[in-house]
Amino acid sequence: MNIIQLNTSIIFLVLISCTANVFSNPIENRFLPKIIDPDTTDTKSSEDLIETVSNLNTRLAELEKKNKSKTFRFGISVGYREVKAKEADEYQSPSISTKDSTLQLQVLDPGSFVISTSMIVTPWRNADWVQDRIDYLKNISQDTVLKKNGTKVLRKKGGLKKVGLQCLSNIGFHANLNLIEFNPQETKFNQTVEGGLGISYRLSDNVYFSVQHEIVFSRQLREQYKAMVGQKIYDINGNVITDIKQIDENDNNYYITTSFLAWVFPRLVITF
Repeated sequence: MNIIQLNTSIIFLVLISCTANVFSNPIENRFLPKIIDPDTTDTKSSEDLIETVSNLNTRLAELEKKNKSKTFRFGISVGYREVKAKEADEYQSPSISTKDSTLQLQVLDPGSFVISTSMIVTPWRNADWVQDRIDYLKNISQDTVLKKNGTKVLRKKGGLKKVGLQCLSNIGFHANLNLIEFNPQETKFNQTVEGGLGISYRLSDNVYFSVQHEIVFSRQLREQYKAMVGQKIYDINGNVITDIKQIDENDNNYYITTSFLAWVFPRLVITF
């Protein structure tokens, strides 16, 4: 036996010794299956061990899946927005009559479609107590229910509670900032910060449905000019204004920024 063969034999014996020590130590190997001796180990114990290891693997897989899912999701959304009915009459656009150069006001269409950036928060999606409760309800015993026709059926307990918890895990909160607004009258990019908050519901991993309450900003004529409907208005030089475009919307002498409340329903959100 040469030196190489001797060293190889020694290493092999050391590995065997270490392996035997690892499997014989119950503290270090609490998650490893034990070698079952059919003469000394009860079959029930082996089944319990297999079930324990299986449950542990299932739980680890679930935890891994939870870690991959996100509580905060970002995406883009589209929805139909409508200014609240009580404020719609004040949502107006001025014009000048081509017949007599008098001021006129038209009520704007309160409805429009908006495209927005969105953030979805689902605080209960990864909550351990929700998932633990769902798992418990899946495994509880069944009831025997007697139907009217005399037949007996098995019904699992806690079915309604399980559905409620599953729905809760899909409920979230939705915040957005609007980018583009379009309706039959015009299409425009938002130049002011508009957005809102609402409630969302997860339809699939990346698709959500939501209902929102938003704040809409609009440049409106000041009240003293609205009171002059049907009359002629004049510029700072005393000349009659014959076209509303002669007044710059950014001119704060004539216009003021007014906020309106609106509902967005429905809104579809796609997250990344």
